[in-house]
Amino acid sequence: MSSHPPDPFRRAHTEAEVVTAVRDGLRDWPPDDLARIPEACRPGKIRDAEDIANHAYTLTSTRIASNESNDLLVQLETLFAHACRRLSEIENGASRGTSSDAQERQ
Repeated sequence: MSSHPPDPFRRAHTEAEVVTAVRDGLRDWPPDDLARIPEACRPGKIRDAEDIANHAYTLTSTRIASNESNDLLVQLETLFAHACRRLSEIENGASRGTSSDAQERQ
C-alpha cells in the first residue's frame, strides 16, 4: 500500500469536496489490500458526510474489538478519521460564518 499524504483533505472546503477526497483516496487502494480488510469494514458507496462518519465508526469499533493488529485497517481508519475531522472543521467554520462558502456569500 502506498502511503497517503498526511492530510489529503486540507484543500476541501465543502462536504462534497471531502466526499470526493475520500473517493479519490479509496481509488488508490489496491484490491488485494482491500481484501485484507475485514469484510464489514470494506467501504461501500460514499455519498455524504453521514456515510463517512458511519464508516469511520465501523472501522474504529472493529479495530478496538480486534485481537489482531491490522496495519491496513489502521490506515483506512486514519483516512476516514481525517475526513471526519475536516467535515467538523468545515461545519464549525460555517456555523461561525468563517468558511469559504460563507465568505463567498458576503
